Amino acid sequence: EAGPQVARGTHLLTTLTLDPTRFLPDELCHMLLDMFLAAGLPPVLREDVGRVRRFILAVRASMFENPYHNFFHAFDVTQTTYAMAVRTGVFARLSPWERFALLT
Repeated sequence: EAGPQVARGTHLLTTLTLDPTRFLPDELCHMLLDMFLAAGLPPVLREDVGRVRRFILAVRASMFENPYHNFFHAFDVTQTTYAMAVRTGVFARLSPWERFALLT
């Protein structure tokens, strides 16, 4: 279950001030799921949120442990894209599959 740190992070998802290095990887996974849900998943994925969770965990497991292209970087790129799409209204013009594709 997500704790207070995740709640604080979720509050920052639509900003450009969230620093992923201040969170644990497990907390980032919770926040990624929050982004996907808030963006509006395609119906087939809304019906099976566990599938989205498994996707997030598979991405996390496949990331290399190096100083730059790692899970923190992947989260940062996804969250920045999410924040920009929300702030500019882009999500409103995209289908659920397009929103999902943009975040992945």
